[in-house]
Amino acid sequence: MSPDQLELFKLRPRAKSKPFRSASGWEISYWPLPSNKYRVELSDGALIDITKQSPGRSGHPRLYTKIPGSGQDIVQARNLKTILAQIALLDQIRVLNKSIQIKLKQQDDVASALSDLAKDDHVALEEENARLLAEVESLRAAEAKWLEMEAENTRLGDENARVREQLAAAQAQAASSAAGSPQDPQPRIRNQSINYPALQWAVAQRGLSAPARHILLIFAIHANERGYTWPGVDRIAAISGQDPGTVRRRIEEILAKRRIFRTKKRSGTTGQVKVYRLPRITYERGGKSHPFQNDESAGKARDKRGISLGNSAPNNGIMNNEQPSTSNQGAAKALGNSIPNTSGNASDSVCLEGYQNQNQPARDHPKWPEFARYCRGQRDKRGNPGQPTEKGFRTWLNKQNPKWRNTPAPNPDGELGWELNGKFYTQEQATQLGIQDPDLQVKFRRTRRRDGKIVIISEPKR
Repeated sequence: MSPDQLELFKLRPRAKSKPFRSASGWEISYWPLPSNKYRVELSDGALIDITKQSPGRSGHPRLYTKIPGSGQDIVQARNLKTILAQIALLDQIRVLNKSIQIKLKQQDDVASALSDLAKDDHVALEEENARLLAEVESLRAAEAKWLEMEAENTRLGDENARVREQLAAAQAQAASSAAGSPQDPQPRIRNQSINYPALQWAVAQRGLSAPARHILLIFAIHANERGYTWPGVDRIAAISGQDPGTVRRRIEEILAKRRIFRTKKRSGTTGQVKVYRLPRITYERGGKSHPFQNDESAGKARDKRGISLGNSAPNNGIMNNEQPSTSNQGAAKALGNSIPNTSGNASDSVCLEGYQNQNQPARDHPKWPEFARYCRGQRDKRGNPGQPTEKGFRTWLNKQNPKWRNTPAPNPDGELGWELNGKFYTQEQATQLGIQDPDLQVKFRRTRRRDGKIVIISEPKR
């Protein structure tokens, strides 16, 4: 606002203003002043003066004023009403011009924003096109990789079928040997056994890729009676024909599907081979193998030569710091690494070639609880209860009837088994149910049945 207008604000009359409404309805206010002057207030608060000059040759005086920003330097009229009407019209025009300028400015801002948005959309569209082209290329590469994997999967499926045929033949041989067949047609390695419930369970598994099922079978073949299995990656790769990287990925798949579980144990000559464990249903009471029979001369000859498995040796030794023995098969049988031979000759009991050593510690033998109770019933010279030892266990076991050396005595605390939905199952029944439906393996709870009552011992591991 100009200094003149500010000065006019200061000179605003104290008297009450008079309103004037034009024909268009626009209203302004004015005040009469001395000396034939009038002061008018515009819509924006600005004050202007109307001056009255002496009459000219016509004899009529004229009224003059100046409106800032109206486009007219001077407004004049012969009477007050006319000049007030002109001032009202010019004031209305000023307001409309100002409103139009504001609208135009807003339209310019909107047009600028739309232009910037169009530029951004164009850049984003180019980036999206580039991303889609890259994705198309990756899909083509993935399709080529998928075709390669499909061919590899077909090859592994055929190989898996051959392995299952070999396993079926091995099971048939084991059954015939357990039934009393005179001699195994193919000599086997001694002091080794196979966990047949684990093998049956692995064959029945579904929901895995063909390479992963093949590797799971290898884990089951190498599992001991307590479910521990530790074939190395190189050994699995040599057996399955897969490269080590693929073997590691398939092991992760099996772990993710909870078919095997990690342990903190390590094995091997360098102690770097990871040890895994199968679900409890594959080794709790009933994970022993049926032995094969060999002719005695061939078995003795192999004992003198030592065990040889060709390019890849089986896993020797088991968990919990046990010490495997390869020189005394009688001691190994005393520790319960296999079921007694039906022919009665303990030295003839052998299992499948290439499977890991199953020599168990004395504490894992089925007769150990009975021996521990026997020791607690004895007293030393000071009257203290006896303590069971492995040496004493072997001595005590050799004095037992050979027919019952691997058969535990009835447990006075009750019968151990598994509970599911309030029903008691023996180890054999639970094993068959787990083979038919693998999802039940994590639902079984360890129980003890005593006098018809079921007592829960442990909850299932999730």
